[in-house]
Amino acid sequence: MSNTFDVVAYGAVGDGKTDDTLSVRRAAAALAAARGGTLRFPENHTFVTGPFNLTSHAFLEVGGSVLGSKNSTDWPLVDAGAVWPQFGHGSDCTPGSDTCRLMHQALVFAWNATNISLGGGGTIDGHGQPWWDCANKLSAPPCNGHGRPHLLMLSNISTVTITDLTFRNSPDWT
Repeated sequence: MSNTFDVVAYGAVGDGKTDDTLSVRRAAAALAAARGGTLRFPENHTFVTGPFNLTSHAFLEVGGSVLGSKNSTDWPLVDAGAVWPQFGHGSDCTPGSDTCRLMHQALVFAWNATNISLGGGGTIDGHGQPWWDCANKLSAPPCNGHGRPHLLMLSNISTVTITDLTFRNSPDWT
């Protein structure tokens, strides 16, 4: 993959404090528009971000750390039945209820794609504790009435490779 989309080049700071969500999403959108390439999170940085999407023919290269945003508005809602048909609903809710239909998008998300690789030696940390705190009371923040997000969700994907990454502190399942 010759196209590299470094999140720093799209404005991400990577200081572990600044919300880099918009910059990360711009880099991911550029990768999608190019129909593939590398989404790079360079070493010696901690990028605080809400969820972002991967597309076909993508390599997620995490050399540093990706840390889930504390801001619940950075976590969009997705139709759980559409993106997770095997289960059909979000976690911690009553199946068939409106609350259960929508869940917060996974931090790293790909759907209906092919040829996705993740690696780079870094860490993807979902900053899960605030989400676990509302697991039994979805109306509380950051859940705000909807199912908790996964750390990584690859749904309806063919050809996946994951090597040399650490995943930790998932808001829910991974």
